[in-house]
Amino acid sequence: MALAIDATATAATHTAGATSLDNSNLTVGAGATGLLVVVLFQALSVIATSVTVTWDNGGTNQTLTNIRDDASPNVNGIIQLFGRVSPTTGNKTLHVAWTNSCPAVVTAMSFSGGITTSVATAFSTGATNNGLSGSPSLSISGASGNISVCVTDDTAGTSSGLTATGSSAWFSDSVEANLSTRGATAPSTATVSWSGSPASTEWVASGVDVIAAASTRKLFKMYVPIWGPLLAR
Repeated sequence: MALAIDATATAATHTAGATSLDNSNLTVGAGATGLLVVVLFQALSVIATSVTVTWDNGGTNQTLTNIRDDASPNVNGIIQLFGRVSPTTGNKTLHVAWTNSCPAVVTAMSFSGGITTSVATAFSTGATNNGLSGSPSLSISGASGNISVCVTDDTAGTSSGLTATGSSAWFSDSVEANLSTRGATAPSTATVSWSGSPASTEWVASGVDVIAAASTRKLFKMYVPIWGPLLAR
């Protein structure tokens, strides 16, 4: 089975200031192998700490592992990415909690055909970039067959696009002040070059490579030359 997007949340959720936020807009399919969650914080005066993420909150209570934490002292936006393998299927509640009340945006996406051994093998550690001027940009290392995922936060509230070769928009949410957020996916290559628009006074970009499971078809082909002569007898 090739790696593919299983489902995306129908909408991001957001808060103007709190210490927790739920999103119940994702329905994970029966064949899902992985779950990626994006948490964006506004850090104009307060930085959120001790962030925890739980899928199927109140049910199986599956905790997620932090993949990237891009709290930068240079900009006022923070992007945190969390991952999970073999998520509970169905329309469940995603619960994010943290200390220090601040504005936040949360959304999620599930995948099928990915590695299920661990979060470390299912998602790359990815990359991050930020700036006080210019247009958002990010290079993510990957490989053919994987899926590249990028997220940006334009704290000036003017972000209108996020693209790479063959990319598709994932989400956008600009309701909260200084949290103009965008997410997109693209077929992975050795290096995926992401760019955002327009130029901004402050921005941060973060992303990961979602890794495809080994193809069983390829493994079968490896054994055919060995067993072929025996099967022909």
